[in-house]
Amino acid sequence: MKPDYGDGIPPNASFSNGLTGNQFRQYYLFLYCQAVYNASKAYFGPNETSTFCRPGYIRIQQFSGKWSGDSYSNFT
Repeated sequence: MKPDYGDGIPPNASFSNGLTGNQFRQYYLFLYCQAVYNASKAYFGPNETSTFCRPGYIRIQQFSGKWSGDSYSNFT
């Protein structure tokens, strides 16, 4: 599974915990990737899932592989 774009939260978004998108952005990424991992594990089985995500947060490596993002390329 490849969760992506969890970091696209508008800075002025308002969460139920009272935080804005700017304040909650990094931890939201963690929760987003964790939810994808847990759902994938529940559906496919504990040893049959793999997740890779670009955004990250402290401790995200416990359930996700990382890549640095999409490389820009052009003809030159």
